[in-house]
Amino acid sequence: GREFMRLLIEGTGHLVQSCGTVREAMALLEKEPFDLLLLDLELPYGNGTTVAAFARERNRSVEIVAMTARRDRWDSALLSLLGIRRSLVKPYRIREVMEAIEHP
Repeated sequence: GREFMRLLIEGTGHLVQSCGTVREAMALLEKEPFDLLLLDLELPYGNGTTVAAFARERNRSVEIVAMTARRDRWDSALLSLLGIRRSLVKPYRIREVMEAIEHP
């Protein structure tokens, strides 16, 4: 899961911060700017759209790649409004994730 993804991305030379809840994500976003968010839309105690909106308020240029198991649940207009230009549907291939990171 999340730990595997962190190790995979760090292996390509990127610095990675990982968290598992909306509250943890928002605390990290308050502390420092990020270039890219690889964001699961289904998080405990909330959803990723809250995190995306919070991130976008703080950093207009942050790239956001959404990940979801239920693409039909998320309105593409809402995702676009939040600045999410790319989304991956689980199960996804490692190659898809790495391409999304390199070319969000």
